[in-house]
Amino acid sequence: MPEPTAAAHPPDRDAERNRLRSEVLRQATALLADGGGKALSARALARAIGMSTKLIYSHFGGMPEIEAGVYALGFAELTRALEAGDDRNRSRVDRLWSVARGYRAFALENPHLFDLMYGPRVRPLAPDAADRGGAAASLDLVARIIAPPDAAPPAVAAVRSLAYTFWSAIHGPISLESSGWLRTNATDVFTDVVGQAVRAAINPPARAHRP
Repeated sequence: MPEPTAAAHPPDRDAERNRLRSEVLRQATALLADGGGKALSARALARAIGMSTKLIYSHFGGMPEIEAGVYALGFAELTRALEAGDDRNRSRVDRLWSVARGYRAFALENPHLFDLMYGPRVRPLAPDAADRGGAAASLDLVARIIAPPDAAPPAVAAVRSLAYTFWSAIHGPISLESSGWLRTNATDVFTDVVGQAVRAAINPPARAHRP
C-alpha cells in the first residue's frame, strides 16, 4: 500500500500580498517612467499586471496610496544608488562629488519619478500624505561624509545643517536640467555649483551671529 503523500501547504497569503504589492509598485513606476503622471492610472496598472482594478484597490485603497508607494520606492532606490557608489576609502571631497554625480544620474535617468519625488505639492500626482522621511537616509549619508573622520555621533548630527545646504545647492542645477531648463551649459553649471558646495561643506565659512 503506497504511503500517503503530504498535503500541499496552503500558499502564504502575506507573502503573496507582498509580492502583489511589489509588482503593482514596479509596474506603476514603469508607467510613470514611460509616460509621466498622465500614464499612471488604475486601469493602466490593471492592464499591465493582468488583474482587475478592484483587486488593486483591495490591496492599496486607491491611487493616492499607490502614488505614495512609488514616492517612497523612489527615495529607497535613490538611497541605494548613492550608498552603492560611496567609497569610504576615498577623500571626503571625492565622496561628495560621487553623491552629486549619483544624484544627477538618478534624476536624468528617472525624470518622471524625480518630478514626483520633488515636484510641487500642488500637483495632483504628488501624494499629500507621503512620508518626507524617505529623503532622510540620503541626507544622513551626506552628513556622515561631511563629518570629520572618526567623528562621534553628536558631531555627525551637528553637521546635518551643512548636509541640507549641500543638498539644496546641488539640487538646483540638477532639477533645472531634469526639467529641461538647462541644456547646452548644464554640465558646466553643475560642475561650478557642486565645486562650490563641496568646498563650503568641507570648510564651512564662519557665519555672522544672528539674534
